[in-house]
Amino acid sequence: MAGPAATNRKSFLETPFLGSFGFSKLTLIIFLYFPGLISSFIYFMQQSRVSVLDSFRAIAIFYVMLYHFFSNNPPVNFPYGATYDYFRNGTYGVQFFFIISGFVIYYTLNNTAAFKRFWANRLIRLYPSIVIVSIIIFIVFCIYSKYTFETRLIKLSTSLSLLNPEILNVIIHPTIKFSYLDYSNWSLWPEIQFYLLASTLYFLNPKRFFRNYIIVSCICILYRIVILNTFLGSNILHWHLPVELFSFYQNWFDTLLTLPTYITYFTLGVCFYELYKNKTNFVKSNLFIFFYIAIIFSIELHAVGGDQKIILVAMLLLFISLVYFPKMLRFLDTPILNKIGVASYFIYLIHQYIGLILIQNYSHFFKPHYFIFTLLMIAAFCMIGIWYTQNVDKKIIKYLRRKYTAPS
Repeated sequence: MAGPAATNRKSFLETPFLGSFGFSKLTLIIFLYFPGLISSFIYFMQQSRVSVLDSFRAIAIFYVMLYHFFSNNPPVNFPYGATYDYFRNGTYGVQFFFIISGFVIYYTLNNTAAFKRFWANRLIRLYPSIVIVSIIIFIVFCIYSKYTFETRLIKLSTSLSLLNPEILNVIIHPTIKFSYLDYSNWSLWPEIQFYLLASTLYFLNPKRFFRNYIIVSCICILYRIVILNTFLGSNILHWHLPVELFSFYQNWFDTLLTLPTYITYFTLGVCFYELYKNKTNFVKSNLFIFFYIAIIFSIELHAVGGDQKIILVAMLLLFISLVYFPKMLRFLDTPILNKIGVASYFIYLIHQYIGLILIQNYSHFFKPHYFIFTLLMIAAFCMIGIWYTQNVDKKIIKYLRRKYTAPS
């Protein structure tokens, strides 16, 4: 998976008053008028279907694959060049996954008895697929790549570690040059960090988890805003901070510990689950949650261009609909989308490098309509993912949970 979206981001805190917090008129309209609609639609709240989250995952994985196979690589890597380069914003599929993770992990913590049980179930869910996919990609790597066998082993070990390769370079030795076998693995590291933060805060004090998480996320978001605006933006606060603070941010939060860069998206998911829990009992704390969502969402909205704004607003509206208007999402809650969503983790892990190899070597059979091969390949990845999830992954998870821990 490609790294953070390469967009022309505006500097933070460059609009007056509310705009200094990243507020847009669109977000203000949504959040100032939305609470008043709740009582009119209270009967919708009784029919919420969390299964639609699998459809959300399906949307995210389709967007990511379209990005990787049509827009991510230099045109020279594709036989069709930049002809179908319409999916530059496909990186936001990963951010959508992060919002979903925030929602699902909070739900999971609420239904897990202990810290050890949570991590056992998480690793059982994540690790078998990463091992199987890494071995498959390693074999393909050996056939098609020109790297030395030693380099291939280093890449394989990096992927199996679930760690950021930069951390391995610091801990072990920088000359080894650890790197991912498939760069789509980059997003697992922010996920792992979020799991660690959320599970630690939850099991330290379950009743105060949401409050404590919001405090930590707020500190991370504010620190990032202040540092980026002071050193890379207009420095609207006119602070003269030591350059060491920026170096610290770059070395630790931009390179090693990447969670602060993406914590906004996980936090949106956490907030939406808190609203989901209280959807039939509108309480005053929900007003604070609406306000906090408005602030952090607007910060992201203010920092991106027009087309990215549309994508972010679409994500927001999908989760608002999930919480309060689930009947509006019935068209998404279909068996095929649910199955693809359940299989999205495997599809995400396996598609990028192998897909690029297949396009480069076999799409010429469809010349001049190369894109047909790519679309058929995406469909094939989905079918393989569904088969793997139903016939391999579920059995492995069932065996490991029976052997090492009871399901939560």
